[in-house]
Amino acid sequence: MHNPQNHRTPTTQPQREIVVNIRDPITIGNFRAMTPRALKAHIDHAIEQSGNEHIAKIKTVSTNQLKSGDLSIKTATTADMEALRQFSGDWEQRIGNGSVIRTP
Repeated sequence: MHNPQNHRTPTTQPQREIVVNIRDPITIGNFRAMTPRALKAHIDHAIEQSGNEHIAKIKTVSTNQLKSGDLSIKTATTADMEALRQFSGDWEQRIGNGSVIRTP
C-alpha cells in the first residue's frame, strides 16, 4: 500500500538549480544535437572562460535541456548556485545567443 509519508520530494534540488532561458531557436537546436556530457562540458567551459575568479572553478553536477529548450543546470552546493546567479552576467552570454538566467 502506498504511504504518502514515505514519499518525499527532495527539497535540495530547486536550491541548487539554475534555469537558463534560451531564446534563440538555432541555439536550442544546437543544444538538442549535443550529448548530455557535451552539453555539461559546454556549460562548464562557459563558466570557466568567464574570467571571474569567484566562479571560474565551479563545475556543474548536471545540465539538462528542458522541453521548452531552456537549460536546467544543477550545482554541487547552494553556495555555487548563488555565486553563478550573482555573477551571471559574466557567463550567461557565453552559453549561446539569447541566453538569460531565469530569476525565481
